[in-house]
Amino acid sequence: MADITLTVGQTKGAVIKLFDDVTNNELTATFENQEIENTNPEFATFAPHPSQNSFNMSGITPGSGTATVSVSVTYTDSGNGQVYTQVKTVSITFEVVGTPNGAHLEVTFL
Repeated sequence: MADITLTVGQTKGAVIKLFDDVTNNELTATFENQEIENTNPEFATFAPHPSQNSFNMSGITPGSGTATVSVSVTYTDSGNGQVYTQVKTVSITFEVVGTPNGAHLEVTFL
């Protein structure tokens, strides 16, 4: 099953967040140099926003693939108080499905 499913012509937004591995709390972070590599750009597009912690996904035609999101993140570790700048990467599987069309049969009783 895909991480995200889109229909043809649909656009969805996504927000990138950073979480502490120990507490699982969201960390305040600065995001820079976002890159998105898409294995199948013929099925969906991925467009980063200037804010660098969000992007849009748009379905083009039915199909599936994987998008790998990489971003440079600067944050303060809640355990030791040190500031880190690291490149973090996550992969997202996607599926684009067609819009419903065709015909269906109904029976109406008189």
